[in-house]
Amino acid sequence: MSTDLSIWIYGCRTSPLIPIANRVLGSQEFTNQGPEERRGIGSLRHARKVRVAIKTLPVPLMGSFDDDLFVGTDAAHRFGLQILENTKYADVNAVIIIVHIFPDFSVFIPPAVLHLMQDSNGRGVLKEKGLLIMTGRDRFLDARREGDFDLTFLNWCRQNTTAGFQDLFQLVKERCVLFDDAGTGCTPDTWRNELIEMIDRDVVGGTHFISVKFQDVEMRIREVEIRLDEMQRQIQKKTASENMQVLRAVLKDLKLPSDSKEKK
Repeated sequence: MSTDLSIWIYGCRTSPLIPIANRVLGSQEFTNQGPEERRGIGSLRHARKVRVAIKTLPVPLMGSFDDDLFVGTDAAHRFGLQILENTKYADVNAVIIIVHIFPDFSVFIPPAVLHLMQDSNGRGVLKEKGLLIMTGRDRFLDARREGDFDLTFLNWCRQNTTAGFQDLFQLVKERCVLFDDAGTGCTPDTWRNELIEMIDRDVVGGTHFISVKFQDVEMRIREVEIRLDEMQRQIQKKTASENMQVLRAVLKDLKLPSDSKEKK
């Protein structure tokens, strides 16, 4: 069974959609110039591949982020159905929705996703394959420094009262990652590894996660075996050298007198 991953990422703006997609791929595959829907392939550990498709969703009318102005429009309905259509295939492992955190700590959910939440099949997709990436790590860290130092990101999400967010948060079973767009905290590789591990473990259902963990263990065991073999060779080499020295000393002690001495 293949352990490759196929992921759809949806967001309303090319930034941070493009940098997030590139981090998931592990390379600068996508640029800000291009069609609304694109695909790329990246490499993971153990010869795995990650296939990423991105889709830019429409923003609300007149540049407003009032969900009520947009969620009932034909565009939201159409794009919500497209998300559902794209994720019906068995090879799609995860659906990532980018949710933006505003300075007042309210969040913006793409209207097409709100429409998807109103559809029974759409809710099923979110439950089975959904995952949220929240942007605005710097704002969350600032809020924590100013208030509760012990506040975790997940607890903050649980307390957020933005309309529709709690429903979405529970639909995806609290599978949520805070994107490090402030350049602080974890490195891009660490962030990527944590995201992929979450998809393997919590979305795919554990099969890929267990397979990869076994491959990790097997690789480490092989590395230990190689080191042990090298140590054994060094010990054997040293032992052989020491044995030869002992043998030479014994032979020297057992050396017979020369012929000239015997004649005397």
